[in-house]
Amino acid sequence: MIILSPKWIYLDNKSLTIDRSILVDGGKIAKVLSENDINKNFSRVKRIYYKNHIMIPSFTDTYINFDDCVSKFQYEQKIENILRNGVTKLQIVTKDYKKLLKLKHDDRMDISFMITLDGSKCTQADISNMIKTLDFYKSNPNQLFNINIIDILKFDNKIIEKVASIANEIQFNVHIHLNDLTGLTNKEIESKIKYFDDINILNNCAVHDAIMNRDCIFGYLNKKNISICVKYSELDTFENINYFISLIKNGYNCILISDKEKSYRFYDLIKILNILNRNIKTFDSNKIIGCVTENTERYLSNSSHKNILNKGATASFNIYDQSKKLLLNNQHKPKLVYIDNESLTNVWSNGKEVYGKY
Repeated sequence: MIILSPKWIYLDNKSLTIDRSILVDGGKIAKVLSENDINKNFSRVKRIYYKNHIMIPSFTDTYINFDDCVSKFQYEQKIENILRNGVTKLQIVTKDYKKLLKLKHDDRMDISFMITLDGSKCTQADISNMIKTLDFYKSNPNQLFNINIIDILKFDNKIIEKVASIANEIQFNVHIHLNDLTGLTNKEIESKIKYFDDINILNNCAVHDAIMNRDCIFGYLNKKNISICVKYSELDTFENINYFISLIKNGYNCILISDKEKSYRFYDLIKILNILNRNIKTFDSNKIIGCVTENTERYLSNSSHKNILNKGATASFNIYDQSKKLLLNNQHKPKLVYIDNESLTNVWSNGKEVYGKY
């Protein structure tokens, strides 16, 4: 067991709480402690202080493309860069997932894979190969898979229905790209969505390209059953950012993804949102943290615990030094907008420190 005592903790993804510590035991947060709790019951437990630091949950990227990695070295370098930005859970998208599965994976991170099925060329043999892969890894609960559907309109009905059956039987999550529906009339979109709903492929699915297809899609989708994956590259105008904010305010489960980005852009986005938030008083900009933490949980974990900091949660978190930030801003309490990859000093994953900058 070990006690970690930052100055501020972002408890339950709600607010920064001062003078609380966490007791880490076996990869979990066993307790959230006050100073009085520590003095009474845990005074002999090893304790680490982070005197001017914020602790928040570590991040997740549920859709990050690795096709730019042509060698084992490039793969390892990309993983290391992601980790140093505070991401400890990621889902890899690649045309050749079998090749990457053969590599030794970084045990500091929780890594899962997308199996991409392309409707323009998917055959029954591809489905059989996918089933063989799933059977091979079914004894390993830590190796998770989801399905990435490309060109969904071009699937043979029998094959897409088989995919839906497999996804529901094994409780996979399916990613669908709304750009595949462009060119259809509203009536045709409604008919296709109804068919996909009837075969139960929309149950707990993740949809992409929502920002660019905002006018005619969401009236046909039940927001309780979907998550919306938003690429950082889609948030390239104030109009798109404001629409993204409106989705969060309207109760959609939004997830931020890197896809083909060369660098991790989350820190840039929260600074932009903070500027916009001065004119959008009804939006809590801290909710953006949920788009890379608790909102992602059902896509990358067998656990029922959300990726937040509280008793029983996985002990995966980032720690940011705020001493310089507070001096520059002449404040006694930081804002989450102050976090960035430069002030990130420590990354913990499953109860172990996996990156430290001292």
